[in-house]
Amino acid sequence: MPTVAFGVGIVRLSADGVTIDPDFGTANTGYLVFSQVALSSYCHDLLALPDGGVMAAGYQTTLGGMESDPAMLALNAQGELDARYWQGGIRVLSIDRTVDDANTGLDTFYAAHLDADRERVVMLGRSEGPELDRFQGLLHAVALHDRLFRDGLEAQ
Repeated sequence: MPTVAFGVGIVRLSADGVTIDPDFGTANTGYLVFSQVALSSYCHDLLALPDGGVMAAGYQTTLGGMESDPAMLALNAQGELDARYWQGGIRVLSIDRTVDDANTGLDTFYAAHLDADRERVVMLGRSEGPELDRFQGLLHAVALHDRLFRDGLEAQ
């Protein structure tokens, strides 16, 4: 049986609110994946950024969907991966809190929130704990510096 893989597609509507803007990103002609090793990429939440870009929160799966890692991506106002974030616009957090050597856990981001007062984006999710099927909350923040969102991992 063939493996089914999923990607993240992000489109913007034109000013009429009905048609897809052909000048934004892939304009419904392709999709994004969080990494080259991902079987599938999923998006749970999408957030508009102050500079006209967007940030997506979700996860990627590997090994037949039995493991997942929280992931996020940022697009600039033109709908292209925004290299100002995480040296390329995509960030996957490899989290392994399980004790099972054959399983790195089911970890994901479910929501993104713009905290304008503190100049940051906060990602909310869950991480599988030391025992399988025991989950705990996951919180990750991306700070706003020099009017650009960055997390300190950019090339200096």
